[in-house]
Amino acid sequence: MALQIQLLNQQLVRFKDGDRMEDIVNREKGKNSMLMTFFKNNKADSNARKYLYKDFPKHFTWNRSNHCWRTGKHKPMIGRLVYVNPTEGGRYYLRLLLCHITGPTCFEDLYTSNGVLHSTFRKETLERGLIETDDNLSQYLVEASLFQFPGALRRLYVTMLIFCEPGNVRKLWDDHYSSLSEDNRKHYGCAEREQNMVLINIIVFLESMSKKLSDYDLPNVSTHIDLQSRGYREVQEEYFINVEYEDLCNSRILSGIKTVDSPMITGTSDDR
Repeated sequence: MALQIQLLNQQLVRFKDGDRMEDIVNREKGKNSMLMTFFKNNKADSNARKYLYKDFPKHFTWNRSNHCWRTGKHKPMIGRLVYVNPTEGGRYYLRLLLCHITGPTCFEDLYTSNGVLHSTFRKETLERGLIETDDNLSQYLVEASLFQFPGALRRLYVTMLIFCEPGNVRKLWDDHYSSLSEDNRKHYGCAEREQNMVLINIIVFLESMSKKLSDYDLPNVSTHIDLQSRGYREVQEEYFINVEYEDLCNSRILSGIKTVDSPMITGTSDDR
């Protein structure tokens, strides 16, 4: 079961083309998200505070009609927090905290420790030591590999290198190389060529962010590789495909339904 995550006052609102703004506001007013109702349950039920957000579906049932978690007989489900890219800042650190803190009754509980209210979720994860090791990054790659294609997983790996600064880059590479190279393994029988193609793809992503492979403790591409080979050209051609802005916007439209930030609420800092 996918569990939604949103920052304070940034819940999503669904509407269709032609809906009037007044009708949208009236329809969405008073609705609670999964996360906000999770907080409410913890506040009202001391027993609920024993569970992490991801474990809630094992003990409670999400009622879609009334937007609430209910107790009683139900079929336990496995919860999974939705994917959040590390570049999203505060939302990524919020996800990390929700994976480790039981029983929060509000957002403030998530960035408070030892009686100190921290100004951002990132500062709270630092205080709790959640980003001092690479364990959380490794677990995140494991989770992402369940539903991400290898190409997207490699982009995520590069994003982690740049924005999360893992302490042991080579270990992260070794531990997840099988998932990072799965697609190339099917196309190339040679292990060396397989690794070269993975590294070339990573080089392309790194260079798009003004970084180089030599900046990190990663294997080198074989010096004798033919950079004009079919595989390399395919990687380059795919990377340089020009995606129109309208197409990127359309990616948020699913079955005629759009999601936007609620007009009733104000935004917050990306680091919250």
